[in-house]
Amino acid sequence: MAEYELLLPSDVRLNQLANEVAPRAISSERITTIITAMTRILLGQENADDTPFPSLAGLAATQIGARERIFIIDMNADGKTAHPKAAPAVWINPRITFASPKENVGYESCFSTGNFVGAVLRASQVTIAGINESGTPVSKSLEGFLARVAQHELDHLNGIRLIDRIRDPSHLDRLDFDIYESSQYTPDPAEMQGAWLLGEWLNIKNGNAATEL
Repeated sequence: MAEYELLLPSDVRLNQLANEVAPRAISSERITTIITAMTRILLGQENADDTPFPSLAGLAATQIGARERIFIIDMNADGKTAHPKAAPAVWINPRITFASPKENVGYESCFSTGNFVGAVLRASQVTIAGINESGTPVSKSLEGFLARVAQHELDHLNGIRLIDRIRDPSHLDRLDFDIYESSQYTPDPAEMQGAWLLGEWLNIKNGNAATEL
């Protein structure tokens, strides 16, 4: 069994704040192992039980049970394609150095929220700075879908999931099918009726759910 796998939505480790990675630790075996595991998952390779991973545009270390401030992004992601063909970009100790005042509402789903999805307001453009796996400082301006992915993954490192960002409970919804299919689903936010789902979601987030979604 692999050391790191995707955590289920009711795992309370997803609510924890990740820790900064010391510069001297970037080249350590532990950090290399975490990045390798994250890349394996993002590229859609198989779980230990031979089931495929869901299609992911980005992944934070906290989503696989590691407490380090690391996330990776498929820089070719557009929200429509399946698994990436190229290795993802790596950010260690990422931070936003610029966020545009202009914001957009967009539909988001996540393995870490199970079948719960929502419409989230985020900055339309951001600049993300950090360190790559080689220890080199990196900074990149992102817009549109990739800007949304970066903000989503940075939230994970702060123990925040997309539903925590929903300002209007009516923009919360729940899929009636498996999360592995969610990348093919784009609901109309105006039709979401999720206020009654909030309590159920909080039970899952806090580890009190009887069943996994």
